[in-house]
Amino acid sequence: INGDLADFYAISRWTKDPRARDFSFELQSCREFVGWLRQTFPKIPIVYKAGNHEERWQHYIWQHAPELSKEKRMSLQSWLDLDKHDVMMVENQRPVMVGRLPILHGHEFRGGSPVNPARAAYNKLKHTALIGHHHQTSGHCEPDMNHRETYNWSVGCLCDLTPEYSRINKWNWGFAIVEVQADGEFNVENHRISTTG
Repeated sequence: INGDLADFYAISRWTKDPRARDFSFELQSCREFVGWLRQTFPKIPIVYKAGNHEERWQHYIWQHAPELSKEKRMSLQSWLDLDKHDVMMVENQRPVMVGRLPILHGHEFRGGSPVNPARAAYNKLKHTALIGHHHQTSGHCEPDMNHRETYNWSVGCLCDLTPEYSRINKWNWGFAIVEVQADGEFNVENHRISTTG
């Protein structure tokens, strides 16, 4: 899970419509999804990398109840029952390695590209990576003088494509499948889900 499974709209620092999201319902929905995922895939490792929306949880605690911030039961891992389902949480903007492929949420580095998010990732990282965050399916590849290729992918989202804080955008639905070999080599299939009937 590469971040932003939870939106945490209700506790974000942005101006919001109080009728738009139910915080308790969102927490319960996330718990149910994690439980469903574990039940569906009982024997595989599941990793949940925190995105910028999950970081809203920690920021909210720091701003409104700093004295509780060190209490383990106040962690997002605890509130989402991740230990119960043997799901590992990766926080602090650390990459997740899938074989030799680094996976980043995409909020770890700032700045975009006039072309696409995958090109922006290449310009920032100069390293092969797969990123989310930008809600766009894109790819960018550049060879060096020895014809070794650096390839970057950005993955589409599975959320509302027209939230009130970004009605006009270039988002699309999508997901990626990464196959990893025993030696760490990998193959990425970056899928765009069409919304045009």
